Amino acid sequence: MEFEKGSETMKNAHKKNGETKTEREKAVGWMHPNQMDVDGFITVGDGVYNGDFVITGVETKSNGELRFNSLEDMITYPYSHGLMTAIETIAHIYRQLECSKVLEEDSDFYRLKIRFEANISDAFKGSENPTAWIHLGHGLLEHDFALIEDLEEDEEEYESIPGISNGHEEEGFLCARSVQGMLQEKEGHILFVALPLCYANQIGNELIKSEVIQLMHAPTDFAVSETLEFYDGASNKDRCSQVLNGWNQWVKQTDALLGPSMLERKRRTDGDE
Repeated sequence: MEFEKGSETMKNAHKKNGETKTEREKAVGWMHPNQMDVDGFITVGDGVYNGDFVITGVETKSNGELRFNSLEDMITYPYSHGLMTAIETIAHIYRQLECSKVLEEDSDFYRLKIRFEANISDAFKGSENPTAWIHLGHGLLEHDFALIEDLEEDEEEYESIPGISNGHEEEGFLCARSVQGMLQEKEGHILFVALPLCYANQIGNELIKSEVIQLMHAPTDFAVSETLEFYDGASNKDRCSQVLNGWNQWVKQTDALLGPSMLERKRRTDGDE
């Protein structure tokens, strides 16, 4: 993957927040809504975002064109039930974060712009992390093995590392640890990552170590059946109930923190005067 120079959008965002790439604040790394709290919500709101909302793993037609390349296409050729809910959830969280900083004169949230890509490698060619990322691909429980460090001299033990498909098909897997390193090298934070995949939880636990991801929805730790990937449940049988409460919980917790976070921001600002 090639890395480009930071864009003016991201440079301005860094200046506005008094940050440089090397000074980027560690992301909160929430993987469940019940982890959310006021202090963390303020940290998330102070992240550096460029407004880029990318959906990778989009299926391609025989002529190489994307199956859908706009929200209008998604309505005409719908994907698994739950994708639109995921998009709406992320957009709602972004909007509420913007509202939480309404009293700050230097607050500026760039408008979300959605784009569609067939592969992760194409989507992340630039030097900036997207604000939001949904991957419509596959997960692999064991893609690679790495020697565990900090063991006794005479001990040798390996850990398995999961893989994530580069595109929509169940092939061309990327090592999750390599993707983690790639995210860490780029500028800015990722507000929300959604992984409706097999073994998403194992993959997510690797990616979250990049310390650039604020929120992540990746609850699946098993081989989920196609069309059930967005639903709640610890098994395919459970997911046949077609419940999307997990996404609703992100919205509920966000709304609950909006008021308290605004008051806490004002308290901190008044205390600095």
